[in-house]
Amino acid sequence: MKSIKQFAFKLLLFSFLIFSGIAKAQSTKLEVRFAGGPNRSSLYGNKAIDSSNPLYGITGDLSLEYHFNRFVSILPGISYNEKGNINPTVYTDTLGNPLATADIKTKLKYLNVPLLIRFTFGNRFKFYFNTGPYLGLLQNAKTITPSIGSIEATEFNIDSTLKEQEWGVSLGLGIAFPITKRLNLGLELRNDAGLQNISDLTINNNGKIKTNETSALFSISYILIKSKDKDKDKEKDD
Repeated sequence: MKSIKQFAFKLLLFSFLIFSGIAKAQSTKLEVRFAGGPNRSSLYGNKAIDSSNPLYGITGDLSLEYHFNRFVSILPGISYNEKGNINPTVYTDTLGNPLATADIKTKLKYLNVPLLIRFTFGNRFKFYFNTGPYLGLLQNAKTITPSIGSIEATEFNIDSTLKEQEWGVSLGLGIAFPITKRLNLGLELRNDAGLQNISDLTINNNGKIKTNETSALFSISYILIKSKDKDKDKEKDD
């Protein structure tokens, strides 16, 4: 697990340094961005969880955006993602009579390393679409059962039942607009679709466990490097 995390960190750091160097050499605009907001996630892939309810959590994202030109840019980054589901479960007595229904929550915490390409259109208000792969590193996984009558609430760590990493694809649509010459605000709707079976156990009938998460991200970005050419273009647009 540590070796995977170290590899992901080195890859991210290497990407940041490379893009910073390119930007300085070519005077291309470079932005640092922080984004965060609520998310809605689900688990699917087998009959036991396909009908479960979504879990609501949070997403936080830190990235650099290197602009090749006014329309195309690339964003290496790192993000914190909460995923999981809620499975309503009926409790019964020894005779099988239903006593109560409880929502058993599965909570997964991931550190994602995405590499996105972004296509941007517009002048002052910029509309964009971004997509690309991500590597998810599992940080913590547990199931939470609430207390019911004389039955106490419980938490079980399920890290050992899941794979340490997952691969997936991100898709996002958003809008960004300036509030100063170097500061921008934005709003993005992003979906992270897990492509890999994250279960480390065999599931009946070739079942799988996959993740899906949709986030509403509010962002703020700061332009670290701004080329003279882009300044001229902006003056013409204004």
